[in-house]
Amino acid sequence: MVKKPTPLDMPGILRSRIFGIAKAVLFLLAGMALYTGHSKSMSRLTPRDSSVCQGVISAAAREKARSWALNIQLDNGARIVTYIGKSKSDPDGQQTDIKAMNVGDTLTVMLKHVTPTDRRGDSFDTYRRRLMNRGICATAYVPPHMWRHKACKAPLTASMSANNLQHVLHNIYEEHDIDGEEGSIIEAMTIGRTAGIDQQTRTIYSRAGGSHLLALSGFHVGIVMMMLLLLTRFFLQYRTVRIATNVSIIAAIWGYAYIAGMSPSLMRATIACTVVLSGHILDRFVKPFNVCLTCLMIMLCIAPADIFNIGFQLSFLAVTGICVTSNRIEEECSRLHRGLRIMANTVAISFVCSLMTAPVVAHHFGCVPLFSVVTNLLSVAFVYVIVCGCALWWSTLWIDPVNNVIGSAITWAAKTMNTLMEWIAHLPSATIELRPDTTTICIYYLILTIATYKILQKTKNRNIQKWFDNTQKI
Repeated sequence: MVKKPTPLDMPGILRSRIFGIAKAVLFLLAGMALYTGHSKSMSRLTPRDSSVCQGVISAAAREKARSWALNIQLDNGARIVTYIGKSKSDPDGQQTDIKAMNVGDTLTVMLKHVTPTDRRGDSFDTYRRRLMNRGICATAYVPPHMWRHKACKAPLTASMSANNLQHVLHNIYEEHDIDGEEGSIIEAMTIGRTAGIDQQTRTIYSRAGGSHLLALSGFHVGIVMMMLLLLTRFFLQYRTVRIATNVSIIAAIWGYAYIAGMSPSLMRATIACTVVLSGHILDRFVKPFNVCLTCLMIMLCIAPADIFNIGFQLSFLAVTGICVTSNRIEEECSRLHRGLRIMANTVAISFVCSLMTAPVVAHHFGCVPLFSVVTNLLSVAFVYVIVCGCALWWSTLWIDPVNNVIGSAITWAAKTMNTLMEWIAHLPSATIELRPDTTTICIYYLILTIATYKILQKTKNRNIQKWFDNTQKI
């Protein structure tokens, strides 16, 4: 029989639970204080209308329908999204001048309109908070000729250097004919550059339930980690060099995350891989749920405003669902043949992720994709081909015949996946138009929590009874 806690053990259990609750409350209060201070400082840094601002370009220019969007960072640390109106008299000359701008150059602009921070209204406040959570003080409009560019390199921050490096890698892709719609998908899945993806493609992936494939996350980082472990498998067999090998893999994963832009989902996956590999170095077993909570606390300590980021929310909701149900899924799938087991495991995990993220997706986007499980099942092979194929493509960059063959293969995979997404997105009833309020979302997660607890408790009791029956037979 299972030993129940004795009265002597109860004070220790109680102290452990009180300590855990105290930690949670402490982190909550610290996060509230940090976020409040961050909001006040952001409001003070916002520039005024009709003022001259000089800052450093922190990201490459993006072409819009009526303007060019540039991110600039002022001397006081404020970040502004600046929209330069398109010139009607000399559009070609303006395009040439704007494309000549590089990250780190100085830009002086005469602001015609800056989004105010003291206006009231639900829709505006929501938009303003969204900007502040991304570290942006305001959006500003600049007339077509009221700006001046100076090509003097300022000291680059980490994010500026990453954006600059992404631009260099983008140019290499284009030089080798990996461009267009397929090239933008390949860039999004490998270097995290999503600027080339048009709104129509984003809508198709969203309706098909595959928008998470365009944002680097644990799936993509897991493939990179798997390739690194396979390449260093020989060294991991020897204890003397195992520590150095694991440290090298951690450094390589962080380097990849830096190049890919350090998005919240990518940061979560990178921190999780670091914790897991650190456990291997120390010969310690790490529990998935503890790894998830560790990532959550570290990321919120670094950037408390990330908790309002849609990518942050979806990433941790999906991973929490996987951590809670992974053991039950593996237990149920263990009776199947290996091929069927892998397929059933993929379907079950996709279904759990869809259940966990559906209310948040509906709240932010106003629709819920119904075929996300089918999309995940059909797109897994294409994602593996693209990510692993691009690793081979970069390693054979100087061998033209091999490089061209690999480039054709990954381009075909991206094109086929786009066709598949478009077909799924246009199926009848591909999405449900729905936008639940906060109360409905809370009720949904409360019911889901109770149902999950009941199922897991039933599984636990069944395992205890099975262990007891085996013990009786012995």
